[in-house]
Amino acid sequence: MRAIDADRLKEHIDKLPALPDGNFAGNHSALKALINMQPSVESERKTGKWKHMVGWWECNQCHAEYTDMPTCMGKVIYEYCPMCGARMEEET
Repeated sequence: MRAIDADRLKEHIDKLPALPDGNFAGNHSALKALINMQPSVESERKTGKWKHMVGWWECNQCHAEYTDMPTCMGKVIYEYCPMCGARMEEET
């Protein structure tokens, strides 16, 4: 799986011609080709670290705070921040 820019995809879909009943005039392979043409945003993904505060964990990218974070042996098991999507490395 690869991440794509959904907003750009919606812009392209909005430009597709529609039939009188509102259905798209394209077929599934045309929509798949359109999805494949979208730029990947994987290279733009931020890298972050979990900061362990007293009573909560914090993402150092978006500063979202989580009080009920699943951990294993004292380390957060989330590989990504649920709020901003930053890929997490070792916590600070």
